[in-house]
Amino acid sequence: MSGTLPDQEKPAQAIEGAADSPAPLSVRVAASGWGRPMAMDNKNATAPLQSPVKFGSVRVGKTNSSSSLLVPSNENSPPNAMNGRSPHTPQPAAKPANLSDSNSVRTPLDGIHNGTPSTTSSQSSPIPRTSEAGRLFADFFIDPSGGKKSLDIDTQAILQANPADTAKLKTLRKSIVELHSDGTTSALPLAQDHVLFSTSMYLCTHIYGSSTGTRHNEVYLWTGSSVNPSHTASVLNHAKKMAKDTSGTFFHLTQGKEPAAFLQALGGILVTRTGSASTTSSYLLRGRRHFGHLAFDEVPLTPASLCPGFAHILITSNASKIFLWKGAGANSEELAGARLMAMDIGPTADIIEVDAGSETAAFFSAFPAGASAAQIPKFATHWKLKAKHDAYRVRLFRIESSSQQGQQASAGQMSAVGAFWRAAAGKTAGAENGEVGVKEIVPFAQQDLEAEGVYVLDGFFEVFV
Repeated sequence: MSGTLPDQEKPAQAIEGAADSPAPLSVRVAASGWGRPMAMDNKNATAPLQSPVKFGSVRVGKTNSSSSLLVPSNENSPPNAMNGRSPHTPQPAAKPANLSDSNSVRTPLDGIHNGTPSTTSSQSSPIPRTSEAGRLFADFFIDPSGGKKSLDIDTQAILQANPADTAKLKTLRKSIVELHSDGTTSALPLAQDHVLFSTSMYLCTHIYGSSTGTRHNEVYLWTGSSVNPSHTASVLNHAKKMAKDTSGTFFHLTQGKEPAAFLQALGGILVTRTGSASTTSSYLLRGRRHFGHLAFDEVPLTPASLCPGFAHILITSNASKIFLWKGAGANSEELAGARLMAMDIGPTADIIEVDAGSETAAFFSAFPAGASAAQIPKFATHWKLKAKHDAYRVRLFRIESSSQQGQQASAGQMSAVGAFWRAAAGKTAGAENGEVGVKEIVPFAQQDLEAEGVYVLDGFFEVFV
């Protein structure tokens, strides 16, 4: 057929045949003749047909110069038999020179051949396809199948090891003073050198002899959890200078991270309180064993702080009355130490022992208004077994690769978000080749838990990962 493209010949013949019949021209039949988008200002599209083309019963040949689209001509066009008006049927555009060109204009009809949609997708789509997205994820995250390694960890040896066990020490001389932010010191009250406050800093010098007869001289700077970091930085140099003047080894301790030698310097008992020494209101202490010694920590003054695994001491204002609350899991050593501590706090006070579950109205009256037995939490029954296990202790283990030790030094240069994604992707340097090991943190506190680490908390009766 003269003036038509080869691949448009059959649709055109179908339309011409439709023109010879009395049936009206179908939109579907006309649309099937388009096949390709109309010619636009595209370098890949061929020029519009110049010779008149007989398209059905409509003579088409004029173009609109402003849009370069083929428009129907009304010249010599017979009226449509259906409505008496001339149909305006668009002229099909020429087939693009390169259908695979990503810059060519595509329409919803593209890719439809013989009524069947094509499965070929455009390569210029800004949305990654499945294969491309998979490649991006594979480049960021390590392959789990390739990261599987056989771990050679002797769990029996790790559990049997006890870094908390220390040799017996013999104190030769000790001294402890309160250290202020300006570098000055002040002596502690008589027989109160084992009571430390969270808002203060203390400097302790401890000279002791080991079981082998070796003499040691250690200087500890203890800072409470509520001390301003700027104050700690200002006294750090003073403390190091004092340790150097006495030829001692300097250690900086934070509240909750006290080693056994520090408790030995305090006489085997440590009491940590919140606030300052001028506080005279009621407070609550919880007793626990710590490296073979006893530690008493102040907890919030509420019945919700009572735990059946430990002994608690409730001291009223001015220590006029003291209650000793005995948890079902507190062992004989903890109870004996709590009784001694109660007598040390209030030598003339009335000491009343209360069994867990048998609290009286007088006991709850020592708490702030509104205290009742309903506020005491319901703990698991295994706490009652704690008194029967002399080996009870809580341990914290960190699971790490051999390369992570060097990375911890540079962790401060990476943001928290960056560290998280690096750890999630497994892109830490040497993580693929580093050997995995287990390290026990002794002593430990909650601030030892880092966002990019994996830890196992052994609670004796429970294990948390």
